[in-house]
Amino acid sequence: MGLLLTLVGLWLLWKLFKLSLHLLFWIAIIAVAAFFVKVLILPAVLLIGGIIGWGVLHA
Repeated sequence: MGLLLTLVGLWLLWKLFKLSLHLLFWIAIIAVAAFFVKVLILPAVLLIGGIIGWGVLHA
């Protein structure tokens, strides 16, 4: 009986470990995407907006 409980406990821990790895994978993808948005897209939008604003101001 003790061996059965041990095996069930190990199986549950393994399932939780796999779930945590899966969640960690998705959190890493979201973090990388947020980094690229902050580093690449936001300055590009600000630059394009500045160019358009400068063009409208000096038209």
